[in-house]
Amino acid sequence: MLVIHALGYGGAGKMIVKLADALAERDDFEVILYVEEQVGKHYPMSNKVKVWQETQFFSNYYIRHFQQMFQLRKRVAEIKPDLIISFQTNQNALSVFATRGRNIPVIVSERGDPYQYSNIVAKLKIWMINKAEGGVFQTHRAMAYYGKKLQSRSRVIYNPCPTDKVERPLWENRKDEIAYVARFDIQQKRQDVMVEAFVEVVEKHPEMKLVFYGKGEPDIDIIKQLVEKKGISDNVVFKGLVTDVIDKIKGSKLFVLSSDYEGLPNSLIEAMVAGLSCVSTDCSPGGAKELITDYENGIVVPCADPQALADAINYMLDNPVVADEMGRKAQEICERLKPEKIFAQWNEYIDSILANK
Repeated sequence: MLVIHALGYGGAGKMIVKLADALAERDDFEVILYVEEQVGKHYPMSNKVKVWQETQFFSNYYIRHFQQMFQLRKRVAEIKPDLIISFQTNQNALSVFATRGRNIPVIVSERGDPYQYSNIVAKLKIWMINKAEGGVFQTHRAMAYYGKKLQSRSRVIYNPCPTDKVERPLWENRKDEIAYVARFDIQQKRQDVMVEAFVEVVEKHPEMKLVFYGKGEPDIDIIKQLVEKKGISDNVVFKGLVTDVIDKIKGSKLFVLSSDYEGLPNSLIEAMVAGLSCVSTDCSPGGAKELITDYENGIVVPCADPQALADAINYMLDNPVVADEMGRKAQEICERLKPEKIFAQWNEYIDSILANK
């Protein structure tokens, strides 16, 4: 039984569907994907996966969470799974609560940045999560946030590549574009920092365009106003939400990520698969540094530092031979994150948890 809050357009939804599909291919597993609130149609799913979605819930945020504790516990009693794998902090805590006294192991999977959790409710959730039988984390720093006992029972397993290596256009045949892929969420994604940095890039490279892929009200309007205020409207394009990301960005010269925090950035993985020269902030809890070796297959800069970001982008543009070699090396991520390798790690770990049970 896999547990998630909702199947929206985002990294957690994409990865839990891929995991469900992979596990459903095993002859010894029946896979049920439990979704608390909504099932989106952003990602195709194997018909071998059974989806169980709740339809009754309170509108009040706090009452709803209290209700979902007992909804999930009731569903676990009905389904009687041999194992639960949960994604995201709330669902991790709820899944551990739902299985207490029932001899059903839980593998929790942190998909974000636990260092953002600070209030008393969050501390209670972490206390509950630490009682899980196992955990899968996207970065070593994310795993280090949790208790030593849970860490000893856990693994770091990266996200798989979305596709095989794609053919890279030559640098001279690439468009004078910087690709930026993320929902508009200034608090996390820091598109404001990207715009501030791009002002300096345009001064040196007026031919360059910054192309935003993604949506998100009202922050997209704030960024559009900032772009106009800075006088760079002719150099910035808003493409909206797209599904075929790699195909859209593979002809760009650079990819930039300016987030303060992420899980393991899927957009960065997609850009590396496309062979783009990548610049990323050192977003907590260390996902970019798990993927990029500085100045070998990309560049990592401090968070919330527009000048450092601009300097790294200009370095790439001023040194095209070096930048192109970084993009070529970035594509080696395809071998490192081959889906069959990643899901083999999941299967081995799941089997070890079930054997202990």
